[in-house]
Amino acid sequence: MITLVSVYRALHHIAHGPSRTVASLLQQERRTIAFERAGAALSAAGEGALRAAVTPYLDAQGDGTRIAVLFGDALAVALGYSPCGIPDRGGLRLAAFEAPHEPDSIALLQG
Repeated sequence: MITLVSVYRALHHIAHGPSRTVASLLQQERRTIAFERAGAALSAAGEGALRAAVTPYLDAQGDGTRIAVLFGDALAVALGYSPCGIPDRGGLRLAAFEAPHEPDSIALLQG
């Protein structure tokens, strides 16, 4: 099933190219979540812990690291990758927390 969110991700890919690093993947997901007009609350401690766990991997490009940061260590290990110390959906939860602060996600498709 094609959803508006999957169309947005495809347009983001066309406008900005593939998300190769963890940082660019998180940016894409923040913008997609902002497009959905969704978001999530985190406590200050939760935000700090996730940010501290994710930050060392922002420049990483490996599939295993990107999976671990976005979806958590459990999935990465289940797929045969090394853990990174990231809780379940850690990167996605951080992106959802930051999404309401994104500028207009449609305008960002223009480059």
